[in-house]
Amino acid sequence: LSAGVPEVYGRLVVLNAKVQGLAQQNYPASNVFVTFETEAAQRQVLSAFSVGYYHVARNNSSAIEDRSHLFRGEKILNVQEAKEPSAVRWQDLNEKLKGRIKQLTLTTVATLCAVALVAFLVHLCRNRSAAFGAFAIAAGNALFPMFAKLLVMAESHSSEGSKQASLYFKIALFRWVNTAIVTTVISPFTSQLSVGSHHLIESIYLQFFAEIVTTNVVQLADPMGHVQRHFLAPRANTQEAMYMLMQGAPYELAERYTNMTKILFLALWYCPIYPAALFLCSVALLVNFFADRFSLMRTWKPAPRMGTTISALSRKYFFSVAVA
Repeated sequence: LSAGVPEVYGRLVVLNAKVQGLAQQNYPASNVFVTFETEAAQRQVLSAFSVGYYHVARNNSSAIEDRSHLFRGEKILNVQEAKEPSAVRWQDLNEKLKGRIKQLTLTTVATLCAVALVAFLVHLCRNRSAAFGAFAIAAGNALFPMFAKLLVMAESHSSEGSKQASLYFKIALFRWVNTAIVTTVISPFTSQLSVGSHHLIESIYLQFFAEIVTTNVVQLADPMGHVQRHFLAPRANTQEAMYMLMQGAPYELAERYTNMTKILFLALWYCPIYPAALFLCSVALLVNFFADRFSLMRTWKPAPRMGTTISALSRKYFFSVAVA
């Protein structure tokens, strides 16, 4: 099921030859990382060199008090606090801004197309039954993160925090629209306050039920993890390959944040006409907390240290939308 020692050694020889060939070429420096013995020295340098992106972009040398801080006597350096070493994406550091904008535009358009497609499928399912529509929404929320990860893999990001922010935006946009807004759009206005199997309030209840059950059951069952640990790992050709299969399932912090915010958004969106949505929201968040805690301790592999990028992004945008 995995390559043996001769195959791995052959690949190692080829890679060493490629490294030696690449080492003969010259590469312009795009980023320079500086280490300090003390945090006080780091703060002192950041305070002396930080002048704001406006002055850096226009190379306004008058913004620097000490002229000796200019690079080669004429250039202002864009000095920033570095990310954690495990969060730096070294191969994407020299990607140009124009290329990144093009990539983000294409992936955003693909996300919007996915939103429209799933909204149409939910509409077809809800025409048959409100339960079908609710579980179609839950299935879309569970499957779209895999598609979003493929989109983000086509983008260039200098750090894992930037990558997670892009993933957060795509999944949050899809889940907020798919979970709350689509149901409002496809429901007739006359059925919003009516009680019945095909009316809006029943659909809201079924959505909460589907979100509590489907996602958490699949997460706790961890079918792929069991296959890797109990079927593939014992049949691995090397000890290292077996250890790789025993690492656990990878998880994305952005996906976990959007899983929480979609439930909050659903409750806040419908609480004026269905106050019980707040109670169902608390139950869903409680179940998600224990399910995530179990997965974090038992089945998920450790994630890179990304700092507070996702939490700050979620507070900045989600709570603004919630208040509005």
